Amino acid sequence: MSYAIRQGCILKIRKPYFSGSWRKPKFVGDVEMTVEIVKHSYGAKKGQHTFTCYVVEADESDIDGAHSDGDTFLIKGRNLYPIVLEHKQSDESKRLIK
Repeated sequence: MSYAIRQGCILKIRKPYFSGSWRKPKFVGDVEMTVEIVKHSYGAKKGQHTFTCYVVEADESDIDGAHSDGDTFLIKGRNLYPIVLEHKQSDESKRLIK
């Protein structure tokens, strides 16, 4: 049993970062961060969720382009779901997924 990720949820994630091109990406490291979901949308045309995340707290990192405290970023649900370490449900979003 799990709950849906919706606006207001607080997540602890481990986000991977890559350098190089999309054809030959090179893994450069992970950054653990706490994010708040500030917006989510569902694209019916392609059938996928997109989340806007606000970085509440991020581990210090020397990775070029890594997100830091106060940043926002977009991430597709298919990329977010596997990197979630902890999920604190918001009061508004307690819709049960079966």
